[in-house]
Amino acid sequence: MKELGEALKAIFDKIGVFLDLFDLSFFISGAVAVSAICLGCQKTGHWPNELPETWLLVTIMVLAVYVAGMVCFAMGRWMRQTLESSAGQIERGQQLFRLLRMHGLAEQEPIKTYLEGASRDAANESGYAWALHNRIWASLRHDPALAGSLAVLNRYWVMAATYDGLGVALMLTGGVLACLSIRNGLSCDPWPWIQTLLSVGAGYGAGKVCRREAGRYTQHQLGELAATIAAAQKIKSVLLIT
Repeated sequence: MKELGEALKAIFDKIGVFLDLFDLSFFISGAVAVSAICLGCQKTGHWPNELPETWLLVTIMVLAVYVAGMVCFAMGRWMRQTLESSAGQIERGQQLFRLLRMHGLAEQEPIKTYLEGASRDAANESGYAWALHNRIWASLRHDPALAGSLAVLNRYWVMAATYDGLGVALMLTGGVLACLSIRNGLSCDPWPWIQTLLSVGAGYGAGKVCRREAGRYTQHQLGELAATIAAAQKIKSVLLIT
């Protein structure tokens, strides 16, 4: 039974690695984006008359959905970071230091070293915060006792990535619906224009809400990261200090 349990654990570990490699969060935004594109093609008469065999079509669609999801995520993350500006990024670094101080970790090494470095070089404070952020992540990955906390932190990352991609996909959907509303060209009938404005507004609003949620999950992840270090019984063992 022990051998069977170890074999099953190895199989599940492999499945976990596979799911981490092919992040399923990309499929959510990808499915929305591809559905919008397919709808636009079908309504405008650009849908192909003949489609490949079923298995080939399924393979193509799965690949298209995944690639579209990756593109949506990349665009969404870039848009959020661009709109956040450098001031927001500096604030996030300051927040990490502030949270660590609130948890009473300011005098613990190596956190103390990073805080002192940031105090001496205020212009590069965000750089010290980013370096400490990466060190904590690297340390958590090597501590089996904190596997549960690492899973929570990874979930926050997945949710932020999902909302980043979904925001772009919903904006694309709004754009497609707007184009379909006025596809017959200029018209004296005001309803198509009302539909267009509603579609654009809904797409923009949905994208903004998703961008806000992605930022909120990023903040939660930062707070969880500091709390995880504070909750550890031995801070030196967590940060790999000998």
